[in-house]
Amino acid sequence: MSSAHIAAPAFGSATLANCEREQIHLAGSIQPYGALLVVEASDFTIRQASANATEFLGLSDSPLGRKLRDLGGDLWRLVGSRLTPDPDAIPVAVHCRLGRAGEGFNALLHHAPSGEIVIELERAGEPFDHSAEIERALQGVIGATLVVSLMVGGKLWGLVSCHHYAPRYLHFEMRAVRELLGEILGTRIAALESFQQGQGELSVRRLEQRMIESISRDGDWRGLCSTATARRCCR
Repeated sequence: MSSAHIAAPAFGSATLANCEREQIHLAGSIQPYGALLVVEASDFTIRQASANATEFLGLSDSPLGRKLRDLGGDLWRLVGSRLTPDPDAIPVAVHCRLGRAGEGFNALLHHAPSGEIVIELERAGEPFDHSAEIERALQGVIGATLVVSLMVGGKLWGLVSCHHYAPRYLHFEMRAVRELLGEILGTRIAALESFQQGQGELSVRRLEQRMIESISRDGDWRGLCSTATARRCCR
């Protein structure tokens, strides 16, 4: 039976044998350490909220129908000042305060296809020394599970995958540093590949020039096959 006729596993129930068919783009849920709000772009009225939003934000009742400003803190001001009206713009990450206690949150702001503003929230982590974490990573010490994609030329070139038996949640700031390191590595790999390709092309041009000079001087055309073969090898 072909894979096209095999039913896709329910989200969250896939195994190593059928994980390639799991419909991860139709999860219908969010990670439990975050919350999601959808607000009107015109007046910041909350139209949709994840099921855990009330408890997650420490509210006494549902945020549906309320203004974003009514939640307290400065998120409503940041949404108005940081998010551009362009629906195709890159999502904006901000650090904000919410609730009467002014608890710190990291928020990712972007537009939904229908025009509303989508706000993804998670609690901000404690400040930490980024340089110390990077130094630990370089020394091979990363106590957590981490996977960083290496993109070269818009394609997945490889993965940096690190594992540890004890679970550990990485806050937004820590994940941002890892993402930056992945981009730096991808840029470096692309530069090295471009240099290698340039060196190969330079060698072919030098060989062609020597063959042309030899033919012009001696009238011997037998070396043309060697030139064509060398060009194919370098490519």
